[in-house]
Amino acid sequence: MDFVEVLRPAIVDLQMEANHKQEVITKLAELLFADGAILSREEYINDVNEREQEGPTGIGNFVAIPHGKSDSVVKISVAMAKLQSPIPWETLDGNPVKIVFLFAVPKQNSSNEHLKLLSQLAAVLAHDDSIQLLLEVQNPEDIFEVFKSQKTSV
Repeated sequence: MDFVEVLRPAIVDLQMEANHKQEVITKLAELLFADGAILSREEYINDVNEREQEGPTGIGNFVAIPHGKSDSVVKISVAMAKLQSPIPWETLDGNPVKIVFLFAVPKQNSSNEHLKLLSQLAAVLAHDDSIQLLLEVQNPEDIFEVFKSQKTSV
């Protein structure tokens, strides 16, 4: 499975207005629900919040990757938000967050497909120029181009 297969335009918000982490998670869960990726917003959000309690999901460089395994998830998906203004988030470097990738993974996912997807995302985010490009994108197609170009150069 390729990362661009699970990051669909319908679950991308490149102009999200939010003031705190919970608001971002809720808005992205709404997109996942509307896209048919999850059956219950509440159950999924609760599972993501449980995971958030275990440790920071802000990886630094203005990026956070919250995630949760949930019985509510019917198809592996990654929703993305580019925030209008940076927000506080527990991050490894102490910086606020501007980009959020929210993973939706079925609880019974024995294939660990999400780990492969996370690895693909990490490979792209390891390049500062990729993060800068993601901060500048104006439409979902541009996001896919960032991932495709980094995939060919990795």
